[in-house]
Amino acid sequence: TEISTTVLPNDYTLRIRNMGGSLKKWPLFNDGIYWVQDVSASLPAISLLNAIEKQRNTNTNNGNANEKEEIVLVDMCSAPGGKTAQLLSHQFSTETSKNSNTEGNTFPIEASSKRAKTLKENLCDRLTFPSTSKVSIHVTEGQNWVLPQKTHPTSSSIEGILLDVPCSASGTASKRPDVLRKDYQSVLSGENGLLEIQQVLLQHCADNLLDENGVLVFATCSILKQESEDQVHKLLQRTTSTRTNTKEMQEKEDWRHAIETLYKDNSLNEQNTSVEMLKDYLRHAGQKVSGKKIDLIQRVKDYIIIDDNNSDITQEDKEIENNNIAEMITLPFEPGEIPGFDNAIDENGWLRVLPGTLPGELKYCDGFFVARLVRINSR
Repeated sequence: TEISTTVLPNDYTLRIRNMGGSLKKWPLFNDGIYWVQDVSASLPAISLLNAIEKQRNTNTNNGNANEKEEIVLVDMCSAPGGKTAQLLSHQFSTETSKNSNTEGNTFPIEASSKRAKTLKENLCDRLTFPSTSKVSIHVTEGQNWVLPQKTHPTSSSIEGILLDVPCSASGTASKRPDVLRKDYQSVLSGENGLLEIQQVLLQHCADNLLDENGVLVFATCSILKQESEDQVHKLLQRTTSTRTNTKEMQEKEDWRHAIETLYKDNSLNEQNTSVEMLKDYLRHAGQKVSGKKIDLIQRVKDYIIIDDNNSDITQEDKEIENNNIAEMITLPFEPGEIPGFDNAIDENGWLRVLPGTLPGELKYCDGFFVARLVRINSR
């Protein structure tokens, strides 16, 4: 039977039309020269590789070439392995670093031992990759995984993470109509629901794995905003709200310092403090600001004595100050970056692919969401 194929706009994807049956019976499949995935599913890896290549080339052009001899990438929730295969086949050693000693070390992480078996069969037994690419499969829940210190000392950092989270798969309805019958409310919400799992994974990757300038690609094969756009907004807003309140927090600290200095010097009296100063301090401390001057002074003294460690800084604020919470920004997709998908770039600079909306052969692709983020503070 003659095989009908079409080259899709991203250049290295072929759409096969008249093949059916078991994949293992497809021509050359067992020879390990290709893998099968929807074109939308190829977008997260392309997004990550483009970002890393651009950053490394920028550093080289600016005279800040990365001297690392190893590029560490992580593919969370990686089975059956198509996205990992993309990462492994990119050959950074020849395309980006131009250093034959540079190796790519990719960590596919998979929580399901059953799915991990398929992952291993694809990556280690069937497919072939450049000798400079190394793969280390870890079967564990993604939110518990960290870079192994035995093989990667603390000086090693993760340059990129691909996080295609478990989701409703609502974007795959053209191939799997059964997904539309799900009770999405019960699947997404509640303790251990998909929304909670997605956010836990997202925060772990951002906070505990990435270092400064590391790239995180978050993806779902979902058309639902709750598990896509909303999840990224939630991550970004953690530090946006803190930055917004920084000036107010500093004002509170300044008042506290000024008043407590007067208290320690026994200068908190009617001669050395004004009514406005006392009221401002009490207002920032959340206390009543009415009454005579002598009453205000006593109220301030009582408040300082009652709470010597009085602080308006929350635990979350402290974690951000200690760089335990990642400060992330969007690394937007640019027109022409991924051929054929310009119309999928939304107002945030993310990719929102809806089935049937793109031109030509791409109208048959699955619904997908991809956001690309970069960490701008160190761990």
